[in-house]
This record gives sequence, structure tokens and C-alpha cells, in this order.
Amino acid sequence: MVSTTAPAKRECSVFFPWFALVSFQILALFHFHYFQGVLVVYTIAVLCFGGYVFYLKRKMNANKEKSEKKESTTTTDVGAAENQ
Repeated sequence: MVSTTAPAKRECSVFFPWFALVSFQILALFHFHYFQGVLVVYTIAVLCFGGYVFYLKRKMNANKEKSEKKESTTTTDVGAAENQ
């Protein structure tokens, strides 16, 4: 049977904070020399956290799709076995 539901939308909204923080970091390095170390550590921490959140979202979506696919194949297999 063909599914009529729309495919799940991918969450890729983590890119904007990365871009904004890196842009701010580059500007801050040239203007605020005494904040360099703090901003570098802060930016690296935020980028790592954003990457981890993005990874968790993708992993959760993949697991959900995998379980949905597994459910659909098991129901089809059970129906085929009963008909024989």
C-alpha cells in the first residue's frame, strides 16, 4: 500500500546559531583582545553543544523512522503468514 502522508520535516535550525556565533567570534577577536580566551572557549562550548543537540535530533528521528518501518514490515509479514 502506498503511503499518502508527507515525509517528516528535517530539523536543521541549529546552523543559524553556529553562523552567528562564529561571525561574532571573528569580529570580537579583532576588537576585544582581552576577551579572546573567554570568547574562544565559549564559542567552542556552544558549537559542541549545538552539534550534540543536532546529533540527538537526527538520531531520534532515525530511530523513530526505523521503528515505524519495522512496525510496517512486521504487520505485512504477519498478514502474509496468515493468508498462507
